[in-house]
Amino acid sequence: MEIAVTGANGFIAKNLIYNLIYNKKYNVNRITRNTSKKKIIEILKKSQIIYHFAGVNRPNNKNSFKEDNTDLTKFICDFLIKENMKKRIIFSSTIHVTKANLYGKLKEKWKVNVHPQYVTSKKKCEEILLDMSKKNDSKIFILRLPNVYGKWSKPYYNSVISTFCHKVANAKKITLSDPDKIINLLYIDDLIKILKKLMVNKSVKRFNIIKKFDNIKKITIKKIADIIHNFEVSRNNFFTPNMPSDFRKKLYSTYISNLPKNKIS
Repeated sequence: MEIAVTGANGFIAKNLIYNLIYNKKYNVNRITRNTSKKKIIEILKKSQIIYHFAGVNRPNNKNSFKEDNTDLTKFICDFLIKENMKKRIIFSSTIHVTKANLYGKLKEKWKVNVHPQYVTSKKKCEEILLDMSKKNDSKIFILRLPNVYGKWSKPYYNSVISTFCHKVANAKKITLSDPDKIINLLYIDDLIKILKKLMVNKSVKRFNIIKKFDNIKKITIKKIADIIHNFEVSRNNFFTPNMPSDFRKKLYSTYISNLPKNKIS
């Protein structure tokens, strides 16, 4: 089976690709921002499944929201409509597209820590994909994801978890602006299981929005910081941290992946 993955150098894509390449049934075709339009078309033609993860959420240039998020989605869909190609497309959106208060006061925008133009671009991509599904009967899965964390996530970019782990592992101070805020967390390996199931799920509608996920962890920002600090204290004292739950094991794995090389032993 030929599979296309956009945003192939990103956090979610790297974890998915790593999982798929060991199965000889799958041939993974990577699409990055350096892939030419000609090459993208070649990949689209031969791929049965398209995992569409490309996009930016904290660019230096605000025009990147349109160029990297919306324009690529439109390019893919316009081509598939023109060629009347039916594909299965799995798209990573954000749960924030359902939050109207993103466009309210500045305080509310800061509180969700998501740029409104990022949300707007994801919503526009959803609309483009919906339009395509009506025109060529492609199967579309929109994943409105919460905070995803795990190995290979970028600090200061992908998730608060990777930022906290990176800071603690490198002896930097964590600043808590809203310590009692509760966030919903989804571990990357749990997401990969979902993504692989969607590849073969046959009893589906033409257009599917998924916003409920198994194994979601609800927790305050302060509690996360406390647990990660305890990991560091335990390591410094040569103790194995107490991990009474799956969540703590997943969090510890993320913390370990952020350790500098000179602290890995």
